[in-house]
Amino acid sequence: SGADDELFLSQAETILRGEWLGKASDMVMVKGPLYPLWLSLNNVSGTPLLLSQAMLYALACFALVRALLPVVCSPWGRSVLYLAILYNPGSWANESATRVMREGIYPALTLLLLACVMGTVLRVRSGAKGSALWAASAGFSGALFAMTREEGIWLLPSLAVIALAAVVVSRGVRL
Repeated sequence: SGADDELFLSQAETILRGEWLGKASDMVMVKGPLYPLWLSLNNVSGTPLLLSQAMLYALACFALVRALLPVVCSPWGRSVLYLAILYNPGSWANESATRVMREGIYPALTLLLLACVMGTVLRVRSGAKGSALWAASAGFSGALFAMTREEGIWLLPSLAVIALAAVVVSRGVRL
């Protein structure tokens, strides 16, 4: 609703004034704090909101393709995969493009988290050094994801499938 848009914008303004999310009230933590921080960073950088959201999504697509490097060996295959996931009509849906709402970064953060977890799993056999950066990135993107929306439990089935794949990969089973 418009109230959410107003809340995000007012919290971004208070962050820019150095007052964190504003005066203590029942509204301060009703929504995750990452989106007002994102709006503040956009303001400071001068980057248009829709452009920064699109750039974050493009980065998440790149991370997914990079994570799948061990299983998608062909440069053409990676290019086609990148373009296929980059084309996301939902990012141009009228509400995401006409309102100030966290759904502008939520798909990118979801994809980034899944990409980092997959990158970790696909590098388990190469040892800790090969998967450490991916694992750290998964933790960081998971924290960003959790600070954006409150109902992240819907992601558990996807993470369970990836965890199952980790067990299969760690045992050396080839699919």
